[in-house]
Parts: sequence; structure tokens; C-alpha cells
Amino acid sequence: MTTGAIYISPYNDPVIVAGQGTMGVELDEDLSNIDTVIVAVGGGGLISGIGGYLKTVQPKVEMVGCSPKNSCVMYESLQAGRILDLPSKPTLSDGTAGGIEENSITFEICKKNYK
Repeated sequence: MTTGAIYISPYNDPVIVAGQGTMGVELDEDLSNIDTVIVAVGGGGLISGIGGYLKTVQPKVEMVGCSPKNSCVMYESLQAGRILDLPSKPTLSDGTAGGIEENSITFEICKKNYK
């Protein structure tokens, strides 16, 4: 069945990443000297948006990504230096579960900037 709906990735879209970056703006407005920000990571959109902004205005900020053990595809992909197609096991953290699309914009941002 065709609905006419357009698919927008929840992380692999520059407008989505920019929107998630507004949290970085809010953090910067409230805290002028941030040491570390800990962010949940699934496909990397949230940490790419927040960190992309914060690292521009507060370059010394350390961005730490957290993934569930049962679905740490971004972490394993970063360790391998390329996007991996890995299975995800069930996890309570369903918002951070799942794989990463091939050629994801967030992979390159995470590879460049985060642990």
C-alpha cells in the first residue's frame, strides 16, 4: 500500500541533527564551562547534533557516548573504522537500539569528534 508518506531518518538527516543540536545551544546558554556531556547513542544523531554545536563554542568539552551492550553498533563501527552491519539483541534502551544506515552522515561526525 502506498501512503505518499516520506521517510525521514531519525538520525541520518542534516536537519534532524541540527534540530538535536539545539540541546547543545541550551546547555551552552546555561553552563559556560562544560567539562563533559554524556549522551545516549543509537545512530549518532543526538550526539552529533549536541556535540557538533558544543565543540564549536566550547572546544574543550568532552563528549562521551553511551550505548547498550546489546546494541552498540556505532561503538563497534567506530572501533572498526567503518559502518558494520551487526545484529542487535533485545534491550530496554530501545531508543538507542539498531544499526546504522550505509553512508550515514553521523558516522563521520562521530568518527571525527567522539569517544
